[in-house]
Amino acid sequence: MTRKIKCQNTECTAMILPATAEKTDGVCMPCQRKAKQIAKEKYIRENRKDIDPYQGISDLVELLKINFEISQKNYDPLINYLPCKYSSEELYGMMSQQQVTQLIDEVVQNNAYYGDQIIGEIALFTEADMTNALIFYMELEAYSPSYMFRAASSQITQNLISNVSTNPDKILQALSSIRTDQVLAQFSQWREHPPKWTAELFIPPEEYARCNGWELDDNAQARELTLGTCYPLIAKTSVQQTSIVTTCTKSDDTCHWCNSPMSNLFEFDLRESQLSFIPFSQEKLIITTCELCASYGDHLFMKIDKDGKPSWHENNQRPDYLPDIDDYAPLPANTLTLSHKAGSVYRSADPFSPTIMTSQVGGLPGWVQDFSYTPCPDCQKSMIFIAQLAVEDIIDYGEGIYYALLCPDCSVSTVTYQQT
Repeated sequence: MTRKIKCQNTECTAMILPATAEKTDGVCMPCQRKAKQIAKEKYIRENRKDIDPYQGISDLVELLKINFEISQKNYDPLINYLPCKYSSEELYGMMSQQQVTQLIDEVVQNNAYYGDQIIGEIALFTEADMTNALIFYMELEAYSPSYMFRAASSQITQNLISNVSTNPDKILQALSSIRTDQVLAQFSQWREHPPKWTAELFIPPEEYARCNGWELDDNAQARELTLGTCYPLIAKTSVQQTSIVTTCTKSDDTCHWCNSPMSNLFEFDLRESQLSFIPFSQEKLIITTCELCASYGDHLFMKIDKDGKPSWHENNQRPDYLPDIDDYAPLPANTLTLSHKAGSVYRSADPFSPTIMTSQVGGLPGWVQDFSYTPCPDCQKSMIFIAQLAVEDIIDYGEGIYYALLCPDCSVSTVTYQQT
């Protein structure tokens, strides 16, 4: 029997065969692999080069195209591409109508490999005329993303209606983004006389309106479930920086389910004109919730009294399951502030959109899963989306989004949570 010898790494206690030692200079295989990895990392550190692909380029369209080209390159550990000083969201916001049209025409004429993503981002971040792009994509029978149809012409809308039976799910989502009288009338007709193809759907055709933040009321009119204004929530530049919107501050209340302290997920100072688009008559609006239980239950309602103080709603129903909270830590308070510059109402509608930060007040919610406009427990009407807080915006590697909704008529708020 061959006697094993000790690995020559003084910090290792492994015993290896002499034949192995001859091949590995006296060390065991794990130590050899570790040494090679350390050598490789050292080589990368010493030889890695910073490359600025944006140097000397000021044309906004070219900067954006470089972004896409770099995203498609194979990873090279020896190359570190320096980031563009502008995010994609900022680049679109700086572009002229002519530059946006140039991008659309390039996608349509050349069928650029990054075209789908560019068209989606143009629809998210600008108010550009998308007609040429819509004609192009409809010829391909491509109807996603739905929000690119937001300003579709009457003719394009009619084409969608005429072809709805070929792809009901996608085309109904596209129609929901248009919300003209033409669409309202058609949704109302489908509600009264459901076509045969509705058997393929999980929800009635008219309920697709909620995909784009509205619903068909009893009078066949559009009832808005979102606000027509959007302001991003951005990172504070200093702890002392004040904001008319505060996030995740500790509430004086205790959760009735898990007994942990509740959180004022949002507190809005409605005396400020910037927040005049929020439909609430008091000077402050406080959205209180239990961060833990809101992420495990469907609804956690709070009733807001005439003095603006939220309290536990009597109709709250305890979730079937709540986790052990011994190691639970609340989200950090007051790390975000309201941007002074309004953003597109669609900026976060797609959970994969390249926004700087996903948290926002107003706009269209970026539902991670399906839309969830909770019925008010008092009047049963769908509650209105007010704001969302993305955990990744305040915690490194955080996941999930908290959504705040409000029934202005009944002064009832709720918070729901979704994650992948």
